[in-house]
Amino acid sequence: MNFKKNDFVRHPTQPDWGVGIVVSDQRGEEVSVYFENKPKIKILRLGYVNLEIVSDPAQSRLYLENILTGDTRDGVADREPFTDIVKKFVKRFSGGLYGDVLERFERKDKDETHEQFITQLSKDEFQNLMGTEQWDVLADRIKKCHTVGMLSKFELIRFSDVLKEPDAKKSIGQGLFELLYGDDPMQKRFMRYAKVLESYDCNKWPIITLPLFFCFPEEHMFIKPTMTQEAAENRGFDIQYDSKLNWNTYSHVLLFSKDLFERMSADNNPQLHPRDMIDVQTFMWCTFASGWTSEGIKDAERKLTSQSR
Repeated sequence: MNFKKNDFVRHPTQPDWGVGIVVSDQRGEEVSVYFENKPKIKILRLGYVNLEIVSDPAQSRLYLENILTGDTRDGVADREPFTDIVKKFVKRFSGGLYGDVLERFERKDKDETHEQFITQLSKDEFQNLMGTEQWDVLADRIKKCHTVGMLSKFELIRFSDVLKEPDAKKSIGQGLFELLYGDDPMQKRFMRYAKVLESYDCNKWPIITLPLFFCFPEEHMFIKPTMTQEAAENRGFDIQYDSKLNWNTYSHVLLFSKDLFERMSADNNPQLHPRDMIDVQTFMWCTFASGWTSEGIKDAERKLTSQSR
């Protein structure tokens, strides 16, 4: 049997490696395979191992079809296995996603912002304010819903200043309504709003993805460029990042987020099971090099202890 690029295989004596994908056509008696639970491509000699073909890789397909490998024999840069990242996360944060630290300092604020979006900027409220041309009220609500600690200071100041301009109040209001509640396919709505933001120099990934994330946390993801890129690189997932707003990158971030959601949901430890993409984003932030520090976790634990007294 000759193995071809993108064949799915399994190692007969290494079940913990999970499903693998052949990253380049077989060369002689050697084949290069990237296994989902290993940090680096394995170059295997077929005289010593009888690889098994996997006809249906199930949930492994999404990840393996989007990995950063390239058609090379040298493989990818060494990275920490995902299973090790998960173990460190649960060890660092007592109770995992449901522990006191993350529930209070991550989940609580995001839940409140979600509630603010779906009440202050619900479809009915949006339509009422636009229909009565209450652009000042609408702009104020949009600003308040974006005032959460997930935009940089510069992004928030710029967006807030733009919403003071009469023409921007209307165009951003209408554009945001179409993004969230329009009838066209999401790709068209996304790119139309991107053009609106670009006209006011607000075309930043956090600004366009934040309302989607908080209105529909069951399916959309917030993009903080550096963190999101690091999370994807650590996982070996190719999100095809481009700093310019584009649907291709966002759609791949959604694929990456879905893969993380499924992996976390399938874990034996219920402390890792996400309720929605808010929990997935929290996991990204908590495993990000510049996210939660050990001292930050200890400080949060001290605050919780003092509050309980």
